[in-house]
Amino acid sequence: MIGNVRGKDVLLVDDMVDTGGSVIAAIEELKNHGDNDITVVCAHPLMNGEARTKLDLIFQKALENNWKFQMVGTKVVEHLNPPTWYLSFPIEKLIARVVEKINSRGSVTKVQNNLSLNSNS
Repeated sequence: MIGNVRGKDVLLVDDMVDTGGSVIAAIEELKNHGDNDITVVCAHPLMNGEARTKLDLIFQKALENNWKFQMVGTKVVEHLNPPTWYLSFPIEKLIARVVEKINSRGSVTKVQNNLSLNSNS
């Protein structure tokens, strides 16, 4: 983990959520370091096997402990009857900007506010 997350909301970017193991481990580590709310974004929200059940448990922990958990995935994977914590959205451009900022050691703090998801840029 890079930086101090205590008392902050976190945008966790992952390329793929398959079984959910790595993203759940990251969420638990963030909570151990005192972050507030967590939003996970991913390009390939596969959620195979027990992933959805495990993420449901994270959502329940969030409700019980007064913090927010949500996950946003691209529209490349369709989920019938998605859980309330999941949103399918065209976030491909947002993910690209976040990865670009991370790779260039730039700040991702305001990326979501400076990106028009509907633009052609």
